Amino acid sequence: MDNWYLHVRPIPDNSSTDLAVITEDGLLSLAVVLGSSLSLVGLVFAFITYSLFSDLRSVAGTTLMNLLASLFLTQLLYVVGAGGVQAADLCVSLALALHYSRLTVVSWLLAATHDLYRTVKSQVGMIDCPPPSLLSSFLKYSLLGWGLPALLLACAVFIQDYDGIGESGATQLRRHNCWFTSNRSFFTAFVLPYWIILAVTIYYIVRGAMAIRWAAAFAPSKKAQEKLTRRRKLQLMLFVRILVFLTLIIMAGAASVIFGSNLAFIVYSCGQAIQGILIALAVCCNCQILKLYTRSIQVAGQQVATAMTTYGSSGQELSKSASLQLLTWDRNPDSV
Repeated sequence: MDNWYLHVRPIPDNSSTDLAVITEDGLLSLAVVLGSSLSLVGLVFAFITYSLFSDLRSVAGTTLMNLLASLFLTQLLYVVGAGGVQAADLCVSLALALHYSRLTVVSWLLAATHDLYRTVKSQVGMIDCPPPSLLSSFLKYSLLGWGLPALLLACAVFIQDYDGIGESGATQLRRHNCWFTSNRSFFTAFVLPYWIILAVTIYYIVRGAMAIRWAAAFAPSKKAQEKLTRRRKLQLMLFVRILVFLTLIIMAGAASVIFGSNLAFIVYSCGQAIQGILIALAVCCNCQILKLYTRSIQVAGQQVATAMTTYGSSGQELSKSASLQLLTWDRNPDSV
């Protein structure tokens, strides 16, 4: 009896350990799903906001809309791997799709910062040529935002095929819920280009800040200076916040792959899950957007007041026309 007890005693300990691991993975998956759901809702709201107002349908607004669309795609694909993907082909495909969507986010951020820098320089008069049209600018930035990540994705696919990623490689990807590609393609076709794009983005942010200062120096009056630089400073600070979010998240993801740190992986997972709602709040909660919403509410209130006034005047005319004298066939007597 004692031997039987000693023989089965370690089984509950192992099962409790497995249960703790399962519980930890389950809590992380639940946090990822909840955070990604909030991010998807926030991104949809931000995208609708930029679609509604005609004042935001510029080159800057179009680049931000594409940035929000690429973030939405990233969050949607990110939820798929939260519960774990068992099929090897599906796991590799999900890793490559996320590889592409993450690169599109930072590429569209680069396009937005470049547009800010060029717009401020054209306003100051530092560029002699006229500003390009919306269609031509959108086509050029589309080649950067969607075309460059496609080339990097092709490089990642070539490296994956050359390395022969099979079931063993998919097992390695499942440790990170298929959120990264293999190590060689991850460093060659993702981390290195990602940091290069971020460096160029920082360059245009710095040049944009300098151009804003030059624009303020050339302004004829203080009021014109504030009007010229207020909106550009809001755009610049928005791009800085988005850059900080993306940089911190990708640093945590790279640390989890390089050092195999579970803490870095948890930080990356939670940060990636809530990055959509953070960026959506940063895009929508600024003075310009709130002013547009306030103006639309005031216009709607004025339209309602006008409609009520028109309805009241028509009601008075209807009450006059409904008098007993007008309901008879006889002509009204002449007033004395």
